[in-house]
Amino acid sequence: MTKDHKSDEKHSNEEVTKEPMVKVDQVSKKFENGTVALVDITFEIPTEGFAFIVGPSGAGKTTLLRMLIRDVVPTEGNVYVNGFHVSHVHPQSVPELRRKVGMVFQDLKLLSDRTVFENVSLPLEIVGRKDSYVEETVDKMLQLVGLFERKNVFPAQLSGGEMQRTAIARAMVVEPDLLLADEPTGNLDPATSWEIVKLMETINKLGTTVIMATHNVDIVNSLPHRVIFLQEGRIVKDQKGARYGTV
Repeated sequence: MTKDHKSDEKHSNEEVTKEPMVKVDQVSKKFENGTVALVDITFEIPTEGFAFIVGPSGAGKTTLLRMLIRDVVPTEGNVYVNGFHVSHVHPQSVPELRRKVGMVFQDLKLLSDRTVFENVSLPLEIVGRKDSYVEETVDKMLQLVGLFERKNVFPAQLSGGEMQRTAIARAMVVEPDLLLADEPTGNLDPATSWEIVKLMETINKLGTTVIMATHNVDIVNSLPHRVIFLQEGRIVKDQKGARYGTV
């Protein structure tokens, strides 16, 4: 995948250094109902890095990922993503931010009345790309994720792994600099889970920073990537090649 490295003009209070790709600085989040999701979180992810975010249900993993696309705003602290000061981003710049950050949600959010091709092409249609560009780009992305032969089928006809690949392709079709994946192997069998993680590693090797929230102990313990452990909204361990369950 080729990346467009042209620098876009941003609102003056959003400009920060392009390194690291992600910087979370003393961030806390308390929701209106009183739930405390994150407490004094600080970490950085370099450009083209790969990191697992792990922890039990309710640890704050999803809240943290949603902050990186400004779906959730921190109560305290600052979040920087790919040159944007996300916690203070100008409203007009939010769509630009989200074009640079691909997100694979837990529920996938695939449209049941659209084919694989139509689901993946949707982000390009929204930004007004020409039909010829859309067809060429989507076909290349479907080849990358191994779904080219399935492009004309609907989500209901796909296996769990194929649906996950479709969601990844849709997140990647606009060539974002950062890919976020929230429990992408959560409902998959072990073999399919490994296929999805290997796809994530391939995407990372092509130059995209990857942050993946997961409960999958075997995958985390078998790979040498950075592991950030969350527990009750706090980082309790952060190291490369850490083993899940040895906090």
